[in-house]
Amino acid sequence: MAQLTAEQISFLTQHGIPVAEIFNASGCSSSAERKRKMKELGKKFAYGVTECRAAGHTLRTRNGHCIQCDTSKIAYARRHSKTSIVYVAGSRKCKRVKIGVTENLSQRTANLVSEKYGGADDWVMLATAGPIKNAGLIEHTVQKTLSQYRDKTFSLRPSKAQESYEVFICSAKEAVSVLEQSVPNGTVFKLDVSDSHFSSYSW
Repeated sequence: MAQLTAEQISFLTQHGIPVAEIFNASGCSSSAERKRKMKELGKKFAYGVTECRAAGHTLRTRNGHCIQCDTSKIAYARRHSKTSIVYVAGSRKCKRVKIGVTENLSQRTANLVSEKYGGADDWVMLATAGPIKNAGLIEHTVQKTLSQYRDKTFSLRPSKAQESYEVFICSAKEAVSVLEQSVPNGTVFKLDVSDSHFSSYSW
């Protein structure tokens, strides 16, 4: 069975990853088995896996990303299981809806407007679900379901186009319906605008 090296322990300590979040995958015969066992146990990171191609590291997320090569994957893995609010926001100016998660709804709305996200300053929350556990996973599920509508050319700034995974060209009703169907029974679900208002967020 694999053992954590001094270098790995130092890395985990530096990034505030407790042993409770680590899974020893050396006994798993496949990545599918590793993912299944990690999900069952609620583990986010694994060691005792195949070495990454870039530098030979053996610390990975449940989905197989090397956290030593790309430390941003640490926050991403934790985000999936975090308790937050999943939201659908809309902008008439850019004719888009946005699927995201936040812990502070009013602050997030204010930021979207003040930062003129996508060049628009009229973003409003259309529907919210939660606070709910595994909010990042639910966000991902909603985005995947709506993937055919994803706007790959969405621009945060007029001079710079960048591929977006959170912005979609679909009606607000469809986005909100997918969110409602994706959350567990008993989740606090709120429509922030009236049903009749949704017609103005259809394109």
